[in-house]
Amino acid sequence: MHKDPARRFGSVEALMRDIDHYLNGEPLDARPDGLRYRAGKFIRRHVRPVAAAAIAFSIIVGLTVVFTWRLAKARNDALAEAARTQRIQRFMIDIFQGGDAIAGPAADVKVVDMLDRGARAAQALESDPKVRADLLFNFAQIHVKQGQLEKAESLCLSALDQRKALYGADSSEVAETLTALGLLRADQSRLEEAEPLVRDALAMAKRHLSMHDPVVSSAEVAVARVLGQRGAYPEAIGMLEQAIQSQSATDVATADLATMLSALADVHYNAGHYEQCVALYRQLLEMHTRLYGARHPSVAEDLGSLGAAMNDLGYYSDAEKFSRQAIDVHRSYYGSDNPKVAGNLTTLGRALTYEKKYEEAEEALQQALIIQERAYGPIHSSVAETLNELGNIASMRNLLDDAEAKFRRVAEVYRSIYGDRHSFVAVALSNVASIRMDKKDYPAAEQLYRDVVRRFTESLSSDNVNTGIARIKLGRTLLREKRFREAEIETLAGYTILQKQTSPSTSFLRAARKDLVAEYEGLKKPERSAKFRAELLATAEKPLAPTASK
Repeated sequence: MHKDPARRFGSVEALMRDIDHYLNGEPLDARPDGLRYRAGKFIRRHVRPVAAAAIAFSIIVGLTVVFTWRLAKARNDALAEAARTQRIQRFMIDIFQGGDAIAGPAADVKVVDMLDRGARAAQALESDPKVRADLLFNFAQIHVKQGQLEKAESLCLSALDQRKALYGADSSEVAETLTALGLLRADQSRLEEAEPLVRDALAMAKRHLSMHDPVVSSAEVAVARVLGQRGAYPEAIGMLEQAIQSQSATDVATADLATMLSALADVHYNAGHYEQCVALYRQLLEMHTRLYGARHPSVAEDLGSLGAAMNDLGYYSDAEKFSRQAIDVHRSYYGSDNPKVAGNLTTLGRALTYEKKYEEAEEALQQALIIQERAYGPIHSSVAETLNELGNIASMRNLLDDAEAKFRRVAEVYRSIYGDRHSFVAVALSNVASIRMDKKDYPAAEQLYRDVVRRFTESLSSDNVNTGIARIKLGRTLLREKRFREAEIETLAGYTILQKQTSPSTSFLRAARKDLVAEYEGLKKPERSAKFRAELLATAEKPLAPTASK
């Protein structure tokens, strides 16, 4: 009676045979429909829907397997990261305790001792190579902050080797390490080595990470910083402005944006764009104070940078104030014997020199020089900067041979670091020319100043503050030779440049006015001479430069 004819008894004999089977307790030929039979019939009746359902089921099963695997991997990675974090925490505790958990940290533990202890322990750490590489990298960065560049170099190179072995020579971890090594080379004034390192790091980071990843951002900033130090100001500024615009369009961390703005401000400063850099430094000071509080190293960096810019703009009292604040914060973090403190001391010494506080200025500068030569050796930009300020004091004290020797040494240091065409070389040569003029060797001074004007025009711009100062000094040299017409052209050009960009009472503008009075008297132009004499009297009534911070 089955609906399927193929399942019915084919004859009476077959039915009788199955009845005999039943009566004898034997297996029947006729069986109920099994699952396999019913499923087969169902599939044949609904081929397409069943096929679609099978595909969907396969996808669901596959996705379930994949997500289960990913969740398990994420869980395992999180556990591994937590274990690494705990291990690093224990490692740091051991550094503070000196390996004696019962005794605890010594009462007179010093940062340098902890760093040395930690670096040795990290080098010996074999059981977890990833932790070892991370620790070596981080200790290298700390040694850079402490001004211990040789130790930093050794640790950074070890971290680089470790990360290449762990992650491959082309990886984001290696890119991060190359960035740090490139910046270290820049700190060592080895700029020809620094640039290819940071460029390779940036290209490598972009191959492995998104454009907004912190490792990519750090590499971009590093390239721009090195370019700025090499005098490629337009390229560095353009690169940083593009990066800042890109980062600002996303939900970027404020600290990352501040790092880029800081690099841009530094490049503007080195390029002599003082109005731009001052505005950026003030913005950074507000950002860093909001982020970290008033006594943080980043805040000290901003204060020190503002002090340097105020010096160049002729606001010497502001420069002194900002420099002293930076010294106070940096000393509280790094101690007195640190290159960052030394840099602030140099800026302070310069401000004090122009305020005619010579003994106090020389004391600050000598302290800075001792720290810098111990940290960097004799060939370094920071050493040259401090020597330059000591040369200024010697010049103001009429110790001309001493001053000229210092300025010539500064020029050679800058040449060895940056090459002959950098603006810093022009600064040093300008100071040598000043000494030749003080020695009344006017032909030599004129030749040097013309060379300096050319160098500033090519490396900076024709309307840069430094170019203006050099033209004023060239005009003064020509005035000493009573070449009034040539002197007036140069002095007036320099005066016009500075008048637009600096404090009205800056020493260079006052000197230019005095020279113009003498030049116009020599040219028999009393009305022009009277104009600048009146300006001298007006600025003399306000001897202090306007406070830039107001």
